[in-house]
Amino acid sequence: MKKERGVNMFILILSVFFLLSWVINDVVMFAFSGMRMPWLTALINFFLSQAALYVIAAILFLFLAWKTKRWFYPVCFAGAVAIARYGTDVVKLLFNVPRPAARLPITPLDSIDSSSFPSTHASIYFAMATIFAMAYPKQRYWIYGFAGLLSLTRIYLGVHYLSDVIAGAVLGYGIAILALIAGKKLLQNIEKEKFINIKGRKAKLKKR
Repeated sequence: MKKERGVNMFILILSVFFLLSWVINDVVMFAFSGMRMPWLTALINFFLSQAALYVIAAILFLFLAWKTKRWFYPVCFAGAVAIARYGTDVVKLLFNVPRPAARLPITPLDSIDSSSFPSTHASIYFAMATIFAMAYPKQRYWIYGFAGLLSLTRIYLGVHYLSDVIAGAVLGYGIAILALIAGKKLLQNIEKEKFINIKGRKAKLKKR
């Protein structure tokens, strides 16, 4: 009961913050663009590019497979990342929100052709973070904090509004939760099938 209240409160706070973000989108965008530094821009574009993101995802997948010694989290991780990547594109087509540079006097530091809402990077970051947070619950605050920090770089680069990032984060989180639920259901079915098979074998042995 307490857990459900906590989740509901978190969703309520996030929803209010998301609505407020539409009001302060421009302010946040100008604030981030004013903090630009050449070395930081180069660092972000190198380590957090689209290609680098896939490399990071692959490394984290292998890390999960190695550390957890089971298929559940790696499979959920791969499924969540894939759905977040392409599912976000579907949502982008539905809303078709122009990039910030289309209406604000800022220079984007990353060349992207797709629409702005929601952020694909934020969606993938939080999909990955949610799986890791479930696998390592004691470190969940650090994990989500790091995912949030990475997501904010999209505002720094001038390619997303704050609302895009928040929406992407919520989408990625939701996708990861659904992936975990589906994975758990699949695991239960596999375990059930194994139990039935073992029970059937024992019954055959008794008949002999």
